[in-house]
Amino acid sequence: MKIIGFQAEAIKRIRAVKIDPKGNVIELTGKNEQGKSSILDSIWWCFSGKKPIDKDPIRAGEEKATIQIKLGDNGVEKYTVTRRFKRKPDGDFTTSLVVEGEDGFRASDPQDVLNKLIGALSFDPVAFSRMKPADQIMALRGLVPDFDFEAHDKQNQADFQKRQGINRIIRDNEGRLESLKFPDDTPDQPISLSDLMAEMQEGIDKNKLVERFHATTSKLTADVDFAKESADAQQRQVADLAEKLETARRILQEKRGHIEEAEGALAAHLEQAAPETVDIDAIRDRTTSVEAVNANVRRKIEARETRDEIKVLTEESQELSDAITKRTNEARAAIAKADLALEGLELTETDVLLDGHPFAQASDARRLRASIAVAAAANPSLRVLRVRDGSILDSEAWQALSAFADEKDMQIWVETVESSRPTAIVIEDGMVAAHREAAE
Repeated sequence: MKIIGFQAEAIKRIRAVKIDPKGNVIELTGKNEQGKSSILDSIWWCFSGKKPIDKDPIRAGEEKATIQIKLGDNGVEKYTVTRRFKRKPDGDFTTSLVVEGEDGFRASDPQDVLNKLIGALSFDPVAFSRMKPADQIMALRGLVPDFDFEAHDKQNQADFQKRQGINRIIRDNEGRLESLKFPDDTPDQPISLSDLMAEMQEGIDKNKLVERFHATTSKLTADVDFAKESADAQQRQVADLAEKLETARRILQEKRGHIEEAEGALAAHLEQAAPETVDIDAIRDRTTSVEAVNANVRRKIEARETRDEIKVLTEESQELSDAITKRTNEARAAIAKADLALEGLELTETDVLLDGHPFAQASDARRLRASIAVAAAANPSLRVLRVRDGSILDSEAWQALSAFADEKDMQIWVETVESSRPTAIVIEDGMVAAHREAAE
């Protein structure tokens, strides 16, 4: 559906303008401040609701203003849209809207009818070129069919945040692992201090046995020596005391018995293997260092557990990265299949490209043509575009615009300055020039 008739009175700089559009490009030309922009604004205000309307839409010196637009297909009228303005005593204004159709139809909610007809960029396609790259991406995503970008972004954002948390834990663990230094010969398990103390006590007990063994040996040896000395003394007494020979012999015999008994005990004792002396000082040294060793063991165990945790978290982080990459590739595949309305216009995950370069780097004319193409691709029911910056288009670009309008079946209202094209509608002092000459 397109505009098949336009007329306005007392809107901004407009005195009275009536246009019956011919063709798909409607060029409004003339010097500045003659009313061209007022016509484009009138089209927008007629459809958009009160919010975009200027604070003072009524021509200076007038109390009322009217915009009326006829909409139809192939010249057949379907709707008549009428917006009226009336100035209030305080300088403000009131506005009313009527949407009428064939067969006596009159909309109970006229704005709702119009909202279903117009596209988001239809009346200001250049708004696309002024958008931030992120907003341009969102606008172009609407042209990609059968792909849920919202769910894609939501899942990627969730995985991205989860991966951030995991990677933060990995970095913390790697930092902790760096601080867990220990000697290479650190055992895998802590040393039991109680076992070590028991080992030392066992060594002390064994050493006491050794001491008692040697003490017994010394005592028995002394007994042998003493017995021998006694025997010698008795021997001397035998020589000196003949009369006591028998007694001395008896005593000697007893002493010899003692000698044999003592030697037997000594021999029996010496047949036993003497226990080895335990190095108590070495054990004592080990007890003083056990805590340091155990501290290293604890660090070794913690390092092993930390490495295991890092491995698990790294694998989980990689799985999330793979999921994000997979969804990104799916989005790219969907984008690659989409018709983005203009050759050379590309959409990536993070940028809008025109001829392989960022959109903002293209010329004004190139960006204008791209913006028009995007607005047309949005496919509003009302196939009307409004372009203010037509003067930046050279002849070649203008021909391309005309071809595009015919190809896409779009009606494009374009504002230029002093065009020489014979189809251009010249606006002077708020009127179509031919009408003004007739009025004069």
